[in-house]
Amino acid sequence: MGQYLPANTLITDLTGGEDEVWIDFKLPQGKASLTIGDAVQISSRSLMDQTLRATVIAADASVDPRGRSRGFRALVKNPPEAIRPGSVVDVEVVTGVLEGVFRLPASAVRRNNFGAFVYVLNEAEPGAIAPYRASRRQVSVGPADGEDVFVVGGLEAGERVAAIGAFKLLDGLLTHVAESEEAIAPKPAPPGQGAQTGESGP
Repeated sequence: MGQYLPANTLITDLTGGEDEVWIDFKLPQGKASLTIGDAVQISSRSLMDQTLRATVIAADASVDPRGRSRGFRALVKNPPEAIRPGSVVDVEVVTGVLEGVFRLPASAVRRNNFGAFVYVLNEAEPGAIAPYRASRRQVSVGPADGEDVFVVGGLEAGERVAAIGAFKLLDGLLTHVAESEEAIAPKPAPPGQGAQTGESGP
């Protein structure tokens, strides 16, 4: 009290609007295709398993020349107590849809000097001593998700791909398969990625 302050001195921050919160985030310029009105998903550790829907209300007109990213602002209405101004949250944005993509265990994808490949298990010829014959197939690999890999080219729906034990196979080798529900159960792709899942064995 009684202190002299120069013009434009910051005294305090004023935060209002208890019924809404702004979420500011940035996207790489190659993925910054959001428009006003698009929806994004908000999550946070403090929210546990709950997700919030936010609507994009503003976008920077230009890309940051240093980080090559574009800023956006989304609005969350009636936020829970766990989300207050200054909180750190995760923003999930759909940047495109991948079609014809297969999610496979990382153990199914092998690599050599020519790129990535998998072993497709085709039915063996009549009279063979094993039910399947391994066929090496070059594939195009996309992003990884934990212990799984997305294959974006080289496979067809319904083909059987070797997973555990694939490192033991050779092209043309007769193969027995030990299947399990865990090995062949389809896994959903992340939101926004319409992925299909191939079967996996042995």
